[in-house]
Parts: sequence; C-alpha cells; structure tokens
Amino acid sequence: MKLKGRGESSLYSLFLTLSNKHLMTTSLEIEEKELIEEDDNDDMAHQRQTRNSECCIFIINTIQQIRFKWRNREISLISGVDKVAFGTVSAAEAVEICGVKPMQYLWYMLSGAICDVIQLLIDCFLHFGVGIEDASICWLMSFFISVAFRHTT
Repeated sequence: MKLKGRGESSLYSLFLTLSNKHLMTTSLEIEEKELIEEDDNDDMAHQRQTRNSECCIFIINTIQQIRFKWRNREISLISGVDKVAFGTVSAAEAVEICGVKPMQYLWYMLSGAICDVIQLLIDCFLHFGVGIEDASICWLMSFFISVAFRHTT
C-alpha cells in the first residue's frame, strides 16, 4: 500500500518522531536508573563507612574500659587511644599504658616496625608481581614507595 504525495513522508516522519521519543524516554529512564543506582551505591558506601567507624569506636572504648586494681587504686590498662584514632594528637602525647606514658622511643620503634612490614609487602609485590629480579633495584624502589607511609606514621 503506497500513499500518494505528502502522506508517505508524513507517515515516515511520524514513525521517526515516535521512535525518537521512545529512544529519548528509554535513555532518560536508563539515566534515571543509573543515577538512582549511583545514589544507592553512595548510600551503601556511607553506611559501610559509618558501620566501620562505629565498630572502631566500640573496640577503642572497650579496650579503654579495661581496668584493674593495683595498690588500692584502679588503673586503666590503656588510655588515650581515642585521641590517636581520630587524629587529634600523636600516640606519644596521649597514650598511657597502666597509667604510665611510654617513652617516645617506643613509638618510633613501633612506627619503624610497621613501615618495615609495609616495605616488605611492597618489595614482594615488585619482585613476584612485577618481576624485578635485581634485589638492589627492588629494595630501592620499595623504599622510595614506602617513604609516604614512613612520613604518615
């Protein structure tokens, strides 16, 4: 069946208009779904982060509530960890173990030990994962990469 004159082009333009509207509404629906999914992902990430921080707060408070009696006084096993965990002060300034503030050298030793383990993990990744065979180059690269961790601890 063939339409004469303008009818054929108007039918074709009507088809194009309808198909374009369908494509536009479909793409709008897809964009809305993607935005909703992104919002859901952001909400889930925020909930996970909130749960993690609540868990950390619970653990810190539980540790700090451990007390024992010594010479007729009640002494906290460890205190000041909450200030360190939330980044307000350094461990050398805030933490007390059994009522005694440890020497700053203890914190240097712990920090160095943690950074050495991090450097070892980086070194293993460079050797086994990347395939660097020369031990000196591998150590050099792992040390330079671990400098960021050494400065933050």
